[in-house]
Amino acid sequence: ENSTVATCPVNNTGRGTELIWEQPLCFPKCDSTTPVPSGFVHLGGDVWECEEATHYGTPEVECIVDDTCAPRWKGSGCLPLSNCVLPESDPCRYNMSDCHHVRPGDRCTVTCRAPFAGGSSVASCADHNTDPTQVIDWSPPKPGCALLPCPQPAVVPLGYVAENRGFGFRCEADYKGVAMSYCQVDEFCTPTTVLAGCSKLAPCWPPEVDDCLLDTSNCVQVSPNSSCEVTCKAPFVGTGANVSCPEGNADPWQAAEWVGARPSCTMPSCPAPAIVPEGFVWVNRSWQCAEGFLGTPRVVCNHESDCRPASGRLEGCGRPVECAQPELLTCMYNVSDCVQVYPGASCQVGCKSPYEGRAVQARVGQNSV
Repeated sequence: ENSTVATCPVNNTGRGTELIWEQPLCFPKCDSTTPVPSGFVHLGGDVWECEEATHYGTPEVECIVDDTCAPRWKGSGCLPLSNCVLPESDPCRYNMSDCHHVRPGDRCTVTCRAPFAGGSSVASCADHNTDPTQVIDWSPPKPGCALLPCPQPAVVPLGYVAENRGFGFRCEADYKGVAMSYCQVDEFCTPTTVLAGCSKLAPCWPPEVDDCLLDTSNCVQVSPNSSCEVTCKAPFVGTGANVSCPEGNADPWQAAEWVGARPSCTMPSCPAPAIVPEGFVWVNRSWQCAEGFLGTPRVVCNHESDCRPASGRLEGCGRPVECAQPELLTCMYNVSDCVQVYPGASCQVGCKSPYEGRAVQARVGQNSV
């Protein structure tokens, strides 16, 4: 028996003096009368195993003393076996009534739920499963459950025309696409036929233009695969142009697209320029470039924001300016003579050493501005 001796000092005169002692080495002691924890089987000595019918794992057991100073076995490693749970699946398509509470190592059969048809498959729960959230293993292919035949729609929606005695469909004349039908079930598992693929044809809007310059009144709601002409709006004159709506257009916001060149419209006359810029003079009832200016004067006519003709704007006359040197990115040519060459003048372009050859004249046009 493991014990030590406690002594009272020989000359002790103080009441309450503690004994002098050393702590003995004490260990918890469990025996055959100590209750075995649930899920564990004691085979004697230090040999344990899990209860085969209810638990699985690697047992680890030790003897401890509880708060009441009573010995007891403390076990870990043996987890209770757990049934597998159902997977998330289409409840209208698959019948999984055989797969509720499938025990570890067991199997169940998944079939099609009426009105679906298409065979069956097997699902299983893994041997020794201890995970209460484990989904049954549905690794073989799922049964090919299909609605055959799909019921005819009670009402054929707009845009579709039934044919082949109601078992086929096509798009109406003012719709585009390829009619398709497929089966689906509603929240009550009632099968219905859904039609798709046909879109209603839509006319195009007129293109965005300057409403003071162009007239799009011929192009309101242009039908798909049709065209119309956008013309010049008075007082502008010129050549109009066509726009077209794409074939099969189903976009209600689609604008008609230009075909070829845009319209070319000008205003033949407009109020005299309110401001005469520098470089222009009125001579013999026509505009000319003032002395010291070059070019061909012209009056550009346009309109105000409210579409009234605006005062003309003079363009085309400018002061003469020198021309820039030729940009020759090479060491072959000498253009040093061509600095500040004014309209009508010329300069000599020669060969730069070590090149040789005949020089040429570089000339500036009379009206360079």
